[in-house]
Amino acid sequence: MRQASLSSPTTEALRTFGAEVRVRDIKESVEILSLALKGVDSLISAVSGALVLDQKGLLSAAKTVGVQRVIPC
Repeated sequence: MRQASLSSPTTEALRTFGAEVRVRDIKESVEILSLALKGVDSLISAVSGALVLDQKGLLSAAKTVGVQRVIPC
């Protein structure tokens, strides 16, 4: 999630349901993203249309660390 979105009402609503929100840049290396995803069960990646292909490293990192459910949208 972008730093600017951390305090949005939507983010706060996700937290009330038990979601842990993590800030990362999807353009970071697979190694860095893998560290950020350790221990994650489910990943929802909601990016703008211009960034859809930039999710590739994030999805690779999720696979590397064994994230059970990935929802790219």
